[in-house]
Amino acid sequence: MSAADKRLLLRGAALRPHPIVVYFHHVGRPLDHYTSVSRDEFQRAVDLLEHAGRIITPERASEPPESERLSFLLTFDDGYGATFETVLPLLEDRGIRAAFFVSTALVGLTTQVPSLGRRMRYAEWDVIRACRALGHAVGSHGHDHRSWAARADEDVEADASTSLAAIRHHLGSPAWGIAYPFGEPPSSRPQSMKGMIGFATVREPAAHWSCAPGGVRRVFLPSRQRALWPELVARWRRHWFEQPCRVCHHPDDRSAARAGALPRRTLHGL
Repeated sequence: MSAADKRLLLRGAALRPHPIVVYFHHVGRPLDHYTSVSRDEFQRAVDLLEHAGRIITPERASEPPESERLSFLLTFDDGYGATFETVLPLLEDRGIRAAFFVSTALVGLTTQVPSLGRRMRYAEWDVIRACRALGHAVGSHGHDHRSWAARADEDVEADASTSLAAIRHHLGSPAWGIAYPFGEPPSSRPQSMKGMIGFATVREPAAHWSCAPGGVRRVFLPSRQRALWPELVARWRRHWFEQPCRVCHHPDDRSAARAGALPRRTLHGL
């Protein structure tokens, strides 16, 4: 590693004390969704991330980073049964631990998913408990998987508290954070989320978790566009290490990002 690269990494470690969070939805048989990847695509995604840096456990996500390596955290939304069945053995073989966010009202159901245009089966609590026993983190994806962005504060509070209580009841431990349904943060933070991290999508500005604990940005590798993946990871690295925290230095960017007013290159690179 060159001296210039080391200086860049050391400076970036001070600017970015937390990992780049990468999210997936469905893993298995390909579906028509931008974050739905096949088993092979997922393996290739993990290969790419491990080549670019290191994949860390959820428990280590808030620790200071290793100065010479980019770090990633893998997360999975929705709680589809096929995702658990496909991903858990692959993660176990590679010694990787990740975070899974489940919508508690959907656990164990098979129901129509409008965004996919088909019926989907959600994992049972037994599967989610086994996932937790393997050392993975389990968090909330809301209770009924309706967006929190336009709902009344009391409705959001009820949805959040119901979901968090269900996870505690079925797993015997608190939820590891909340990934907002559809990645859309609520207008005000629910009281039941106190002390928790809220995970969003690329619409949020890249920022320290301590600056924006209610809107941590997550990025994705678009399905069926594998040729773009190396360029995206390289862009994440440049933005992560070379650009200052957007919330610290540009407070207005938070509202602009939520409204979709930031340049497209900003929304698709970390």
